[in-house]
Amino acid sequence: MDIKKNIFLTGNINAGKSTILKKIIKELRIKTSGFLTLPYIKQGELLGFHIKSLIDESEMLDYNKIHFIGRKLINDRWEAYPEIFDSIGARILKDSLKSKKDVIIMDELGFFETNALKFQEYVFRCLHSHKIVFGVIKPTKTVFLNNIRNRDDVLILEINKENRDNQYKKIKSIFEEVLRCHLFGTSII
Repeated sequence: MDIKKNIFLTGNINAGKSTILKKIIKELRIKTSGFLTLPYIKQGELLGFHIKSLIDESEMLDYNKIHFIGRKLINDRWEAYPEIFDSIGARILKDSLKSKKDVIIMDELGFFETNALKFQEYVFRCLHSHKIVFGVIKPTKTVFLNNIRNRDDVLILEINKENRDNQYKKIKSIFEEVLRCHLFGTSII
């Protein structure tokens, strides 16, 4: 069986994808680089999403402020900010590739970055690198997301409310095997 070094979780909103990813990272005490996509909530209302670096503050320059990747407009439509992906997001991934940490987190990839070509380039550089990528990918169909799904070195695991407990155990086991192979130089794709 081929062991794939790039693992993505997918599923509907609130299925538990990011929770599983964070729980596995915490339980296995893995030092990571990469990014998180976080909701921006004000007075109980979701107003947008922003990108947060997981790279140590000492390695970063100006990542303390909020960098919105998408905002909710008055008519409940969303506006994407591909320039933030192409500047901040690409820089996070570039720094992640240089980092001594073996695992790059990408939580989450979706449709906001459809027009962020520089960011997409760095996502593919990370996937092609020797580093392990562990992330979340929206089930949305876009050229960018489909190109990730179609790679031979990517494993996609679906999470839903009914299977998330069983999938957690499976994903943790797979991720432990990928880490073992990575540490001991066993072949992974």
